[in-house]
Amino acid sequence: MASCKQKRSSAAKGGEAPPAGDVDIDPKLEWHDAASGYIIRLALPGFKKDDFKVQVDAGGRLTVRGERPAGYVRFHKAFDLPPTANLDGVAGRFDGNMLSLTVPKKVLGVAEMVAAKMAEAECAAAQEKEEEEAAVGKGQMVAAAVAGFALGVFVAHRLLSAANN
Repeated sequence: MASCKQKRSSAAKGGEAPPAGDVDIDPKLEWHDAASGYIIRLALPGFKKDDFKVQVDAGGRLTVRGERPAGYVRFHKAFDLPPTANLDGVAGRFDGNMLSLTVPKKVLGVAEMVAAKMAEAECAAAQEKEEEEAAVGKGQMVAAAVAGFALGVFVAHRLLSAANN
């Protein structure tokens, strides 16, 4: 599981549309949490090894960027690795269609492992709560719109009734 600040994809920089003829893609991402590490796979058909770049910064943010000159196709994927990830051991392999990144887990003591699992569980609970709050917020917006419409109908009916009397 990735960390709370996870961002698994982003399109053109600054939310701008790409220039005409350029295509931003969002490659399919697979994330596997194995006992010894994390395995991240990105489907990149049509790309060559020299068409993309993988970076991991000291804060644990993994970024994969690429662009293919033919048809000018580009992508950008970025997300934060979990605190249990060993940032120094990141390895990658590209087979012509699939980029596979392996991120080993740190060797932790029992107390550190329990703390890391608790942090991951808290993160998952926080994400779930945010999703629930977003759903409730949408429901409240719909309820407010319905109430506003009903109020408008009521007022219009009163005005028309008063005008006819």
